[in-house]
Amino acid sequence: MSTLLAESPLHPPPNKQWSWIMNWNQQVTLALLTALCIGCSAENRQSSSQPTLESSKRAVADGTHARLAQGQGALTDLQLDPKTTILLGNGAFRISRSGPLRPAGNALTYVRSLEDASKRGDAVATYKVFLATLDCANTLKRTPPADVENGDIAQSLAECEGLLSDEDVAKTDWLSLAAEQGGIEAKLMYPVNPEYTLGDAQAFLKNPERVMEWKQRSMRYLDEAASNGSQDALLALSGAYENGVITRKDPMLAYAYAAAAERVSPVPYLPEGLEQMKSALPAKDVRQADLLIEKITSTCCKNK
Repeated sequence: MSTLLAESPLHPPPNKQWSWIMNWNQQVTLALLTALCIGCSAENRQSSSQPTLESSKRAVADGTHARLAQGQGALTDLQLDPKTTILLGNGAFRISRSGPLRPAGNALTYVRSLEDASKRGDAVATYKVFLATLDCANTLKRTPPADVENGDIAQSLAECEGLLSDEDVAKTDWLSLAAEQGGIEAKLMYPVNPEYTLGDAQAFLKNPERVMEWKQRSMRYLDEAASNGSQDALLALSGAYENGVITRKDPMLAYAYAAAAERVSPVPYLPEGLEQMKSALPAKDVRQADLLIEKITSTCCKNK
């Protein structure tokens, strides 16, 4: 399992939000970059044969899904945690999570308290289980033998002992489960935690088919989150198309998604970056992007 990235789509530092967009996929490991090269040329050729506006329509397709018109009361419909969700208006929102990944105390007992809700399809509960298992795995992974007796570390290890020894809990891919249950936060976290789903670098290289599946799921999850009003997803899609790691590189789409995110709600330091992106595009791509920006924002973030 991977570490929880410090600069994730959930809470990039305010003074780094533009640079985070430009470097989003650099958070994916170098080993993954190597693995993704398998078959990428054929995929890029296939993608480039389609008009970019048409190929992007899946990200903003009209459909019926829950809106945030009713404020906090509608968050449950979107499988969002009210404690970490900031409403931006017009059906848009962003997620901000800080503090510990789980409450103090016995981690396994905490997870057991969430199991029934998770089994009923509650993605927020399932995501909380993911965070708890991630926290315990990280605690074990990061603790040098010499520090095992350290007071705070020893306490954390003691709290995690039961969870880590329960294979059914520790080995389950809770992140994928939460995403498949419809959890927006899980869908945002899935693309920036490949090791949690795929394993270490050796696993990437041994299973190129799984890597390709991870790429496809990552883009699907971001598309779904964006279409439901997630500003974080719009920024993540911009980064994905800017860097070309989990999908093809497309400067026009990178600009369009970033501009849509800014139109939804101002993002610190983003306007300057948008000007840079726009100035690098041919005039025809700017016109195409302007149409797409309107389509994205009217679909994702305007109450109907």
